[in-house]
Amino acid sequence: MKKELEKFLKDPTVENLRKIPVYSLDERIEAFRILHGVDCVYISNNGKLFKDEPENFTGKWLWWFENGMLAYEYNIKDGNYHGMCQCWDKSGKLVVEENYINGYI
Repeated sequence: MKKELEKFLKDPTVENLRKIPVYSLDERIEAFRILHGVDCVYISNNGKLFKDEPENFTGKWLWWFENGMLAYEYNIKDGNYHGMCQCWDKSGKLVVEENYINGYI
């Protein structure tokens, strides 16, 4: 783990978050989740992260179990589920996979 990320994990402030070199979207997501104390994140198609769904959002919605395993990954277009949406159990096994078109299966 990078020194800057370790410092942020010990003191999750915006100032320390800005010091973290961004190497991957996963690292940005993890830092965002810790800073905001959230288990779900909205990621726009241009990589911007949100803790609440913006109006007419297009991107992905991710939600994690307390054990850190990914629980849901939903694609959203203009505020509706659109595309492949997946759910996993706490052990990481895929349990649901559905393809939505403009909010409908």
